[in-house]
Amino acid sequence: MAQTYYGILTAVGEAKDANAKALGIPLVYAEMAVGDGNGVVPVPERNRTSLVRQQRRAPLNSLSRDPLNPNQVIAEQVIPETVGGWYIRELGLYDADGDLVAIANCPETYKPLLAEGSGRVQNVRMVIIVSSADNVQLKVDPSIILATRDYADKKAGDAVVTANNYASQKTADAVAAHKAELNPHAQYFKSRADVLPGGLAKQVLRKKSDAASDWEWADMTDTIAPKTVIPTEKAQAVIYVNGIGLMEWVEVAGAGAFSGYRCPEVGRPEFGSTATPRGYELDMTGGLVPKAAYASLWAWAQQNGYSVTAAAWTTKVFNFADIDATYFRLPDLRDMHLRFTGTNADTAAARTIGTYQVDALKTHAHTTNITPTATTASSGATPGQVNAFSLPGTTGSTGGAETRGPNTAFAPRVHI
Repeated sequence: MAQTYYGILTAVGEAKDANAKALGIPLVYAEMAVGDGNGVVPVPERNRTSLVRQQRRAPLNSLSRDPLNPNQVIAEQVIPETVGGWYIRELGLYDADGDLVAIANCPETYKPLLAEGSGRVQNVRMVIIVSSADNVQLKVDPSIILATRDYADKKAGDAVVTANNYASQKTADAVAAHKAELNPHAQYFKSRADVLPGGLAKQVLRKKSDAASDWEWADMTDTIAPKTVIPTEKAQAVIYVNGIGLMEWVEVAGAGAFSGYRCPEVGRPEFGSTATPRGYELDMTGGLVPKAAYASLWAWAQQNGYSVTAAAWTTKVFNFADIDATYFRLPDLRDMHLRFTGTNADTAAARTIGTYQVDALKTHAHTTNITPTATTASSGATPGQVNAFSLPGTTGSTGGAETRGPNTAFAPRVHI
């Protein structure tokens, strides 16, 4: 029969547990959260960073090693009778950094509120399997946690035994000797060298690979040093590549699927001011470029609806043509003015980004200054009569081969 109720470490919890084992850095558990699962018992997922619907999050009351299994730790929280009014269907364990490191589901149970007429103190426990329980510590604030009855009875019993033992010894001498020791609780306190062994001044600890224990000390300059080529594997979230600039790691599924580094400004038209494109530019003159070399730009064009078939591609339109499996064609925006989109004054329709519009003159009229002359008796017509007449021909023309405003020329380019 499949197991219905269980708990697991999250992806973050697995990494921190492995780190604790590899480096001897204690994994400090601090808080437990309970939730109602938004009405259903959820299935624990390792990639979750929060509960489905959290109802309460508070410090742990205790953290202990399972006496029957040295690699299991038991985390416990006490929910007082003054808190409730909801069901408990999911549990989460947070460390001192505020990260969700373990998640579990549980049989549905209602936590009543005292104001509802029925109240109870609810003890909630999580049992977590870790690589080594020796690397787990509890962070508590004694001023805000509650104690269970079993915990209080145990501590009271321990106190009685301790008092009887000290009664049979020279109490004053024992306490004085204890205080005189430089490190009387070595099992609790670890020196900085124990927690972070090795390394030199101003170095940082970094992961060399995705392997659980593959760590190394490195100089800060090595960590942030500019790259000379774009890496194919993820080194860190943001990098700097010489000649291109800042690039970020992105993963996009669906149309234009892409996983790799690309510039935040990818696809942005650039006003080229150099004879040849800069390292982050390509000429928008209709040229063919390889998809492999400019995968991020081709993926961006597909994701944003700017990719067309080779037959549909035309000049003067901001479109990228899918030529074949190897190449795509860049837009050709030579001799074009860039205009911000808005409402077309002729059609009252909104302009689509990247579309072309032919040149036009705004509607206007020309005036003439012609005064007709009245006839005389010698003209054979009735004196003073104005006869109808026409003026054949056209007005004179002036101007150049196109309609344009004052402008400054730049090279049409696109950011890769």
